[in-house]
Amino acid sequence: MALTRQLWRVNFSVAAQVGGRTMRIPVVFGQGPQNLALLEPGIFGALRRILPLRPGAVFDIGVNVGQTLLKIKALDWQRPYVGFEINHRCCHYVDTLIAANQFVDCTVVPVGLSDRNGVATLWLRREVGFDPAATTVDDTCDDAGTRRPQYGALCRGDDVVAAMGLDALAAVKIDTEGAELDVLRGLATTIATFRPVILCEILPVGDAGQAAGQARLHRQHAVEALLAQWNYILCRLLDDATLQRLDAIGVHDDLTLSNYLMIPEEHAAIVLKQFDVRQY
Repeated sequence: MALTRQLWRVNFSVAAQVGGRTMRIPVVFGQGPQNLALLEPGIFGALRRILPLRPGAVFDIGVNVGQTLLKIKALDWQRPYVGFEINHRCCHYVDTLIAANQFVDCTVVPVGLSDRNGVATLWLRREVGFDPAATTVDDTCDDAGTRRPQYGALCRGDDVVAAMGLDALAAVKIDTEGAELDVLRGLATTIATFRPVILCEILPVGDAGQAAGQARLHRQHAVEALLAQWNYILCRLLDDATLQRLDAIGVHDDLTLSNYLMIPEEHAAIVLKQFDVRQY
C-alpha cells in the first residue's frame, strides 16, 4: 500500500519491539512507520546508562514523532516525560502514541523552547510530512530558499519550568535543528538548579566558507562557551554509545557525528564510569 502512495488514506497501529519492550505504533495518515525501527541507538544506549543514576523527569525538546519517548518508556516505564514540540501536527501524533500505549506520566507541550516568548516561523522541507529537519533558525539551513513556512509558539524554557513546579530533572534531550543555543540560553536557571545531563544534537558546520556553515560555526562556539561557563564537560556520543571527550567540536561534515553528551563536572566521574570513553 505504501508503494502505491495510498498509506495516507488509512489509520491503524502495529506492534513493534522497542528496546526489548512491545509497543503499539500508530500509523496516522501515513505517518508513524519511522517508529518501527530503533533509530539513534547511541541515544538509547546513553539513556540506558544515565537514567538509573538520576531521579526526576526527562525533557524531550524537539519531540517530532516520539522517537525519544519510546526509548524512555522502554527503559523506565514510570519515568516522568515532558516533551516540547512546536509543530502541532507532531503533537497530535504523539498524543495518539501515548494513548495507544497507555504511557504514564507523560506531558506534551505544544510549544518550542527558546530564550524568548513569542511566535516563530518554522521552516519545513516541502513534501516531507512531520519534517524532522524543520527549524526555526533558517540562517543555518543550506536549503533555506526551498523551504515552506509554518508558524508556531515559542516559550522561554525557564518560564515554562517555573510554571510546572518541577521537583527534579534527570536529563534534557535537545534536537532542534540549529536552535540548541536558544534552547540552552532559555533554560539557564533550570540547568543551574537541577544540573541535568544534556543529550544534544549539533549539526556539522560543513563548509565554514558558506553563509549557513558560518552561522552554524558561530552558534557552535556560543554553545561551547555556555558549557564552559556552566562547568559542563563535552563528549561526542557515537552510535554504539561510546563517548569521545572533546575540548571543542571543531569543523567537520559527518552527519553521523552530530550527537553530544554534556555532563556537569561534579557528576562526571559517576556518569563517565558507565561508558566506554576515548579521548578524541
